[in-house]
Amino acid sequence: MDADTRAVLAHVIAKYIMQKQTSALFDQGRNTDIRFVGSVEPGAIDVRSVGKGPQLTSRSTGNELLLFQATDDYHIDVTIEEEEFEGFDEKSECHFEGRFEEPVLWFFDYEDAKHHRYVF
Repeated sequence: MDADTRAVLAHVIAKYIMQKQTSALFDQGRNTDIRFVGSVEPGAIDVRSVGKGPQLTSRSTGNELLLFQATDDYHIDVTIEEEEFEGFDEKSECHFEGRFEEPVLWFFDYEDAKHHRYVF
C-alpha cells in the first residue's frame, strides 16, 4: 500500500476505534504531520488528506469497513475488533494488520513487510 493511502487509512481506523474528533496524525516513518478533512461516522466515511492525498469513502456496517480509494479506483477491506484491525488492499493484493494503543496506531503492511507508526 502506498504511504499516502496508508496514512489516510490509519486516520480512519483510529477515528473509528477512538470515536473522537481528530484532524491530524504524525507519520513517524516519514517524519511528517498530515492533516485531514472529512468525516468518519458510523455507517459513512469520507476522508482525504489535505493537499494531494487520496480520498477514502465507505459505507460501513458494524466492525466491517469496505473502503473505496476514489483517487485510484480500488477497494480496501478492513475488519476492526476492539483495538485491533486487519484487512486487504485490492491494489497491492496484500494484507495488513495492526492495533491501536492510544495515542499510537501500529500498522503492519505485508506489501513492504514493515511496521508503520502513527501518533495521534
